[in-house]
Amino acid sequence: MDSDVKARAGGSDYDENAKIGLREDRHVDYSAQRDEHLKGLGVDGGFYAWLVVLCSHVCLMFVFGLYQVFGNLFVVLQHYFDVSSARTAWIIGTHICFLHILGPIAGVLTKKLGYRTTTMAGGVLSSMGYFISSFAHNIEILYLGIGVLVGTGYALILFPSFGIVPFYVKKKYALANAISTAGGGIGTFIFAPLFRVLVKHYGWRGALIFFSGLNAQTCVCAALYRAPAKVGLRKYTPKETISNRRHGNLTRASIIDALDFQLFVDHPKSILFLFVSVVGIGMGFMGLPSHLIARAEMTGIGDATSRSWFLSMLGASSIIGRFAPTPILLRESSLFTASRMFGGAILCGGLSTLIGVLAVTYTGYAVYACLFGFFTGSTFNLVTYVMKEIVGSERLVSAAAFSAFFTGIATLLSPVLAGLLYDATGNYNNSFYYYGAISTFAGLMMLTLDPWTSRLELERQAKRHAQSLKL
Repeated sequence: MDSDVKARAGGSDYDENAKIGLREDRHVDYSAQRDEHLKGLGVDGGFYAWLVVLCSHVCLMFVFGLYQVFGNLFVVLQHYFDVSSARTAWIIGTHICFLHILGPIAGVLTKKLGYRTTTMAGGVLSSMGYFISSFAHNIEILYLGIGVLVGTGYALILFPSFGIVPFYVKKKYALANAISTAGGGIGTFIFAPLFRVLVKHYGWRGALIFFSGLNAQTCVCAALYRAPAKVGLRKYTPKETISNRRHGNLTRASIIDALDFQLFVDHPKSILFLFVSVVGIGMGFMGLPSHLIARAEMTGIGDATSRSWFLSMLGASSIIGRFAPTPILLRESSLFTASRMFGGAILCGGLSTLIGVLAVTYTGYAVYACLFGFFTGSTFNLVTYVMKEIVGSERLVSAAAFSAFFTGIATLLSPVLAGLLYDATGNYNNSFYYYGAISTFAGLMMLTLDPWTSRLELERQAKRHAQSLKL
């Protein structure tokens, strides 16, 4: 196993490692035991490895697919409760905020309780959120149900589902990551028309009850999450094992260690990545799908049935976008690096929104939805790849948690701000100008500063290497 998958965990992962007789000890070589164990798990191309990738795909299908379907639900709820666009936007704003802002907590729980347990807890919590929301008699209940409960549950699903893939697939990680993240696009493509049919026949309450049960399939996928043994581990004594189980290794020191603030010192490029993610994705991308259908209705494009297909178009093009960077990543091109493609995808997504404001026909709006879906799909694929490229597999969950925390703050405010712009002007075009401009700015920042931060990263790595040689 690569050197970046080194032991640094606790809790149930340690207990699991104790069963196979491993824990950190630099003076003892357990490589033979490790290799035999990983071979049994089918790491790097085995059947079980790709089964885990498929489960990650399904989990992300619910996490990202259902939130983008809110574009259909947005109009329905606004009319049903007779509230403003800004008040309705608080539902998705709260949902996306909790999905991201709880990243550090989800990261700690993943390390301390394990991938399987954390994801199962998220599946149960999110299904409860959908079920409770179906009985809402005012919009504030939806803030709690879809916003807080579903958002929290999806946070507990998202980070283990991202983090477990690189432990199983290394040589073909670019392909595995594309398959995993494509779940969001496929979810949007499938769930958007399904939700419309359910609302038509059973109402929005019946649709939420249906999705409550369907969403529980994430627990089935979580049952197959089993983190591979980590490199260089030694045996626990019975006394240590009992102590760890009793206290759960959730001391203040272990939580701080799990959060891993040191990664920002070790990898300065992660600061640029964090800024671009917060501005470009959190403020520019995440809230836009919830207003996609509302703007089409305002412009008079199509009828209610035909407008609902815009989200499916977005989802279908997003699937293509998630696979588009993979051939280039597998070739390891020096010109088209993951960081440059990441910045370029955000830039193009912002420009497509600025140009898309001009679309006033069904065909023109469909083209815009497809372009936006393609570039956001490419962005979401590259997010995890760039993070792994910067910090390595071992610190991927921590990096994703920090990124999501700050992105969550932005996503809480962005849809609401766009809704306020509509309430103040009576025109969704201003909201789309806001989304497009801020994404374009973030993409330009990434492309401009990436060469400098890459050189700084190399200098920092060389300095650490020199210090290790002195030791």
